Amino acid sequence: CVLHPHGPVPDEPGFVRQDSYKRVLERTLELDNIAKKENVELLVENMPFTDQLMDQEVFLKTFEPENQLKFLIDTGHAILNKWNMTEILKTLKSRIRAYHIHDNFGDFDAHLKVGEGPTDWTKFFKDYWLYTPDARLVLEYAKGPIDSITENVETVKEYYERAR
Repeated sequence: CVLHPHGPVPDEPGFVRQDSYKRVLERTLELDNIAKKENVELLVENMPFTDQLMDQEVFLKTFEPENQLKFLIDTGHAILNKWNMTEILKTLKSRIRAYHIHDNFGDFDAHLKVGEGPTDWTKFFKDYWLYTPDARLVLEYAKGPIDSITENVETVKEYYERAR
């Protein structure tokens, strides 16, 4: 089960970021406890909003100390928000259980296929093998005929194997 823990910063009078961080964490921990009782693994995902509540620093500061939490890292969302993927992988390590793999040019959450954007996938997969070799890879593409997606699976496999 994937949890989207936060979104755009509300444009409301009296909004206090620190209170929101605390509320997001409390609710995430509560949902994680419910998931565990139901034998479901809850994965906290980084979000794509450029006016987001939590940047990389706050995301790690909020969730990383809670050792029971597991994560799904969306590469496209990380690119969009200029997150340092190596730092994320190095910090969260095996607590990253899965990735949504896709690319973009940092302008919007385009869900481009691996290799269609500027991302250094060789570096990503080297870090993947170093820090999170058991994490699942989920291709999250927005468009293209099935043949082009099938072809791209081969591209992903090449990056994956070369980085070993």
